[in-house]
Amino acid sequence: MTNTVYSILQDFCLTPSPSGFEKEIAEKFYRYIEPYCDSVEVDPLGNVIGTIKGQDPSLKPVMINSHMDRIGFIVSTIAENGFLRMRTIGSPNEKVLPGLTLSVRRKDHSEWVKVAVGTKCAHLLTAEEAAKAPTLRDVMLDPGVDSADEVRALGIDIGCPAVMTPSFAPLAGSRVCGTALDNCGTLAALVDAARQLSEERPLRTVYICANGFEEYNQRASAAIVRRFRPIAAISMDMLLAGDTPDVKGEFEADLGGGPVVSCYNYSSNSDIGCIAHEGLLAIAGEAAAAKNIAIQRYVCGGCGDNAYASMEADGPAAIEIGAAVRYAHSSCEMADLRDIEQLGVLIAEMARRIDGAFRQERYTF
Repeated sequence: MTNTVYSILQDFCLTPSPSGFEKEIAEKFYRYIEPYCDSVEVDPLGNVIGTIKGQDPSLKPVMINSHMDRIGFIVSTIAENGFLRMRTIGSPNEKVLPGLTLSVRRKDHSEWVKVAVGTKCAHLLTAEEAAKAPTLRDVMLDPGVDSADEVRALGIDIGCPAVMTPSFAPLAGSRVCGTALDNCGTLAALVDAARQLSEERPLRTVYICANGFEEYNQRASAAIVRRFRPIAAISMDMLLAGDTPDVKGEFEADLGGGPVVSCYNYSSNSDIGCIAHEGLLAIAGEAAAAKNIAIQRYVCGGCGDNAYASMEADGPAAIEIGAAVRYAHSSCEMADLRDIEQLGVLIAEMARRIDGAFRQERYTF
């Protein structure tokens, strides 16, 4: 394996890893960070945890995590004529499904089998049907066989996971597109941050974590916090781009504008989310200035892992930092490689700056 950010990103994007079924990408992440960590383990939930020992083991550690799962699907029924039904894992954009293929993992885990996503022939659509975007229940998931027995002979059964067939492509300049840049972008940046921390050791021990289940229930990283009780939990995730015509002016996050620091995120009803720890927010600014990196401040909906992790153990200082991604949860997400590379630099520098004087408390009197 080569260790350029681009090659790691490509490798991750092309590795199927729906939430709850992350083994293949977990193994790759393990191998990528192994040269940079003093030890690497996989916990019972499937989280991959690398340890980079700090200069002062008496200090509370820092946790940096990035989720390694992606949105997906799971086979729910197999019709007698061989067509499949699926449920979603997470929140894929169902409107983009027509014309794609999905890749379904065989029951024995040996291979991912392609399934065509078909829609009613355009010649036969009524005006009402033509005006409506198909959902997952409207499309025809067609393995190319004629019976349920043939489907099972392919190794597909109820409960098999699926993803939009992985893809990755370079675009003009430093832009790339493909499946699951959310969250392969920050996962690649995390590998590079581990490399940098191994070369210049931080004061505190740092846990480098790739966690699963973010797209499903966002609670896997909370188990890591409960176990290691870090002073700070830095969650890395690709954050929604605010530079496309449909959302321009609603929030800030431009491709190529540098890493994105979330000041405040929230779920649709604003009862789950994370308000950035002001001490970590200040350190992000200091680290960016020291490395001559532009950062973008971000307030937008959609919460990540630290929504739950920040409330675990004794309440670590928490913040979410990432890079902008366009067309999230579709089959063709887009990001800027420069943002991802700079993100790794920023995260490593932040970890070094969480020194012995850092205060975990949100405020003191």
